Amino acid sequence: MKRLHDMKTNVLILITFFLALALCSAGQEKRIQRINFEVDFGIIFGATRDGAEKLPLGGTMGMEIRYNLRSLPLNIGLIQELSGFSRVYETGRKENIRSLKTLGVCDYNFRRGKAVSMFVGAATGGAIEMNMLSSKRRTLFAFVPRVGLRFFKHVSLSLDYAMTRVYHNHFDLKLGVYI
Repeated sequence: MKRLHDMKTNVLILITFFLALALCSAGQEKRIQRINFEVDFGIIFGATRDGAEKLPLGGTMGMEIRYNLRSLPLNIGLIQELSGFSRVYETGRKENIRSLKTLGVCDYNFRRGKAVSMFVGAATGGAIEMNMLSSKRRTLFAFVPRVGLRFFKHVSLSLDYAMTRVYHNHFDLKLGVYI
């Protein structure tokens, strides 16, 4: 019972902190672009091995459109992304995984409007995953937490962790250009 009370207290403190942070930031309106369109490319690494001997780097590319809220340092948007990676097993069996994701995203921005700003956020939506060698196709739920930096209001660098299926989770390191 005490653990439940402590957890409730911690959650309440965390919620209070984020509300205070949002309210303090609300009065600091800066001139920002309302809508951003981004194109990004990156590498996939750290995929779940699932017993694989080799796990070469994969690749990802995508586009994102974001709407920057005026009163809060948040942006909301949509992501369309195509990614792929492969595995090679000791037995010689191979997997060639491709994924097409459509996600809704929300980011909290620190130092918005400055030359260098940081963001943390998450995206959620659907993914179609295909094993190109066996032609197996699955439609899955996707959750993608992310952190990143935006430079000079036109370049972004982000680290995402894409979670769709236990054996297909992976990190993405992406470089994007936005207008």
